[in-house]
Amino acid sequence: MITQAQVRAQVDRVTSYPQAERERLYRKYFSTQSSTVRYLCERHGFDQKRILDATCNYGYYLIYFGANSEGLDGNLNYLRFAQEMGLKAQIANIEEPLPAFDAPFDGIVFSGTLEEILSPHVLLMRFRRILNPDGLLCLRVPVVPPAWADKLMRLCGLKPGYDAAAHLYFFTPKLLKLMVERAGYDVIETVSTGVWANALLRPLHRLLLPMTPVVTLMCRPRANFQYPPVREMKFLPEWAKDTAPFHQDYDGRSEERRVGKECRSRWS
Repeated sequence: MITQAQVRAQVDRVTSYPQAERERLYRKYFSTQSSTVRYLCERHGFDQKRILDATCNYGYYLIYFGANSEGLDGNLNYLRFAQEMGLKAQIANIEEPLPAFDAPFDGIVFSGTLEEILSPHVLLMRFRRILNPDGLLCLRVPVVPPAWADKLMRLCGLKPGYDAAAHLYFFTPKLLKLMVERAGYDVIETVSTGVWANALLRPLHRLLLPMTPVVTLMCRPRANFQYPPVREMKFLPEWAKDTAPFHQDYDGRSEERRVGKECRSRWS
């Protein structure tokens, strides 16, 4: 794994930011390895694998991943910092069809964004296209704590992370697991990386997991996945047609005619 001295050297390559701002970002994001990075690299070997960081921000996860890893982000300011460090990252709107890549990835990291996008299911399906069959999808998502814990936090003047104004969807660990299973993944592990990284708390992980503010799911794409035949894909829009191989009987034109005929019959 890359050393802290090497991280420092790569950050020092960034010259387009004022020195004070570069130092602030280093202290905030790069000076200490996060518990999530530790978990991914020590338990799942992401430092030895080709990984896509699907919302790479300044590159503070991406810098630790294996050779030929790549990043995506929609913010040019973030990307400039990551690129000047020598990381391979490109601009992309994660809600649109994903860019073309030279080869599939061994893993995908999607941290702190699933709850903000308009179409989580469509994105999970698109990730399948660029992930190796035995690859891993890492989802890190803020979750709704038990009611008593939520109330206690608010009484203490703390705002739970799940309740941020930018969030459109709200999950518990169980609901998140159901969502990714319906997109054709098997959940192999649900973990609080903060608890996992603490040697004293790790034995209590299962007990503490329902009360943690953020969970990380490690998921593997299920082979030969298709939607259940009882689910007719009546409303598949054009912008999601790249998920069509998973419901191979879908025919957009004939479906449009059928739905249009039904509507005209209903309204006449």
